[in-house]
Amino acid sequence: MQKLLKVLVMLCLATVISCSDDNSTNNTEDPVNRDRPPIPEPTYYSGPVPLKSVEMEIETVPLSDYSPWITCAASSNPATGYVPDSLYCTAGTGADTLGIYSHRTLLLDSDTAVTAPIVGFFQGGNGSPWDWCSGKPLSNQPYLQLVRYWVRIGDVERYAGSTSKTTTRTTTRGTTETSASEFTKTLGIEASVSGSWFVDFEVKVKTEFSWSESHETSIMQEESYEESFTISSPENKNIVYCVWQLVEEYRIVGVDGGEFTDPNYDFDPDYESAACLTSELVPITTFFDN
Repeated sequence: MQKLLKVLVMLCLATVISCSDDNSTNNTEDPVNRDRPPIPEPTYYSGPVPLKSVEMEIETVPLSDYSPWITCAASSNPATGYVPDSLYCTAGTGADTLGIYSHRTLLLDSDTAVTAPIVGFFQGGNGSPWDWCSGKPLSNQPYLQLVRYWVRIGDVERYAGSTSKTTTRTTTRGTTETSASEFTKTLGIEASVSGSWFVDFEVKVKTEFSWSESHETSIMQEESYEESFTISSPENKNIVYCVWQLVEEYRIVGVDGGEFTDPNYDFDPDYESAACLTSELVPITTFFDN
């Protein structure tokens, strides 16, 4: 009887271990696709295919330095004639004739809000700085966020069965020097060496996110390139074919992940994000019955 119980116990343990191994295998995520959103595919042969996939938030961290382009600001110095707590905009966009001289301003320095940012106002619209005075400190915390999404490269192609051909896609990868330099400055870095924007951008991003050198994100200068793909389908299938490129976009966002706003400032949205097209291209062929 004791031997029988021992055998049963051993069988139960073997069953548990076997089930555990199966579940572990089944639940293992593909490390390549784990941090990428799904690529859209049509649900029927003539169905629409969007230009962009859903976005996947990779990480969002508090920003330690922030030097945005300011288009609207509240003055904290009423001695110059400005009404305290009023937001003065670029001439022509506000209710009064006073405006702010649009420029980049340091608002967050080493995790500390600047108590008296220097803001330049001008009068009437003469285009020249009229006065420099203290702006109000930043009220809200900006965050740096990385999102990934797929964009469709070129048109959607549809073929009848028994198709075999090679198609070429021409695209770009990386980011422009203007985008890299402006967003790097927004993150609080002033690079002086020509061509160093991309290095500084990548170092700053990895520092903010506390990423190691092994992280796959790599910010490079924009360049064009071509890739060729072979399309083939069996005789009894129609195919819908398109190519997708992975994009990594860095954004300044609010605590909720949406647009960053502050009661004392309006920011130029052109410099609040930077999109980096990666070198990852994925051809997708969807099969439909004839």
